[in-house]
Amino acid sequence: MRIGVLALQGDFAEHLAVLRRLGAECRLVRLPDQLDGLDGLILPGGESTTIGKLAATFQLVEPLRRFVLPGGSAGAAAFHLARTVCRRAERRVVALGRREPLEPVAVRFLNRLSDLLFVLARVENRREGRGDVEWSPRAGE
Repeated sequence: MRIGVLALQGDFAEHLAVLRRLGAECRLVRLPDQLDGLDGLILPGGESTTIGKLAATFQLVEPLRRFVLPGGSAGAAAFHLARTVCRRAERRVVALGRREPLEPVAVRFLNRLSDLLFVLARVENRREGRGDVEWSPRAGE
């Protein structure tokens, strides 16, 4: 497996060192063309910030101005559905953590994964030439 470590923020050098100690084939990623040939990508520290910065830098999505509802293209709807399942899993892991000891990274991982799925849904809508499905208040509410 070839693993990339996003080298924009966070402790990417430590992630790279651990992967190498484990015998993984890995490299730092700073530009989109460096993703070619990778089987996975690690986003060390500040994941949601990194994802947002990348999306803005490469003009993948417009800035949020309203609450985004699930929907749009079939692909975006699938990402939104996956995000819903991920958020449900996050709530269940939090509840489990109240009863039994568990690694805090589990909740952080699920939270960051849901952030990524949200951004991917927006990117997919844009790729399909569709905008976000935005919430709009009804008159008189």
